[in-house]
Amino acid sequence: MSAPYIPEDIGRRALGLRDADTPATDEQAGRIADRIMTAADRVGMSVPEYVRERARRLNVTPENPEVKSAFWSFEVPHPDLPPGKALSNMYIAEAWAESENEKVPGSARYLEGTRGGRALGNLRLWDTAVHRELNLQGDEGWDLAKSAWSTLSQRYAEAAKGEVVVFAQTAFPGTVLQTTELPALRTNPDVGPDNIKFAYAAPDDWPPVAREELGTDAVRAQAQFALEDKPLHVDPAEYAAKPAEERTAVLGKLSADVAQADASHVRITPLTADAEVAGAKQEGGKEAGASGPTAPTPVWQMGFTPRPTAAAKGTSAAPVAAPEPAGPGVGKAVTGTGLG
Repeated sequence: MSAPYIPEDIGRRALGLRDADTPATDEQAGRIADRIMTAADRVGMSVPEYVRERARRLNVTPENPEVKSAFWSFEVPHPDLPPGKALSNMYIAEAWAESENEKVPGSARYLEGTRGGRALGNLRLWDTAVHRELNLQGDEGWDLAKSAWSTLSQRYAEAAKGEVVVFAQTAFPGTVLQTTELPALRTNPDVGPDNIKFAYAAPDDWPPVAREELGTDAVRAQAQFALEDKPLHVDPAEYAAKPAEERTAVLGKLSADVAQADASHVRITPLTADAEVAGAKQEGGKEAGASGPTAPTPVWQMGFTPRPTAAAKGTSAAPVAAPEPAGPGVGKAVTGTGLG
């Protein structure tokens, strides 16, 4: 499978962001953990309780109602990285948002770059050094990070408006994109399934009829294509082998299953306007489906022009007592965590 197309300038910028994002030092981890534990103790909460409540309260409301929100999951191959290494789509999303905002200030955003995303990112919840300083054992640190970022991701999706862009080829089952963000976007009255756009074309190893019919934005915003034993699964090869009427039935069942699943989606109660303003001051600053295929998916819908090459070489709570410590980089997760 070839790498999905990424414009060369975005790829270079994303690589620079990746190289600048280094883990917290032991000294930084200690300062972060001290602030978290002090703040949790002040409000009578455990560290996990405090962090989760903080994620529920951080400000991810867009300042500009016309801003386009980016979402991302997992990583993509890149020719300038060593064998076995890949580029997180978080850096692609960040590079895209930076590029768009240079053209039109305030026109694009990604979760980790929002006011609330920066504040949660500064807690460095994915760093094992922070887990150690917080006395989180085994998978407790990873579970806490995923829980906090999942909460913030849902609120970010519920606050989105208009067209959004997803930096992924498909939504892998179990990721935050698949379990949290896409349901929130589909049921968001200001977004809905028709406004979910994928930055990359469908995988090129799918049979042609599957790429044409399953590769639309509408279907990829609903289905998962990786695990047969998980909900909303469609196998591209099996799908392509079916006659047209059976393929139509598959898409109809998918749409019905998604509508049923989305009916149980529970929105996170938004904060009042006053609470959002207060949260912004505390945080400081630096994140019923369509029935079937509609049209072939364009690549880089959000401001980019497709090129003929497949991949270009060289191609993103309760208040604490003191301002959040500056940390090197931000992020939900890159790999190995199940968060996308």
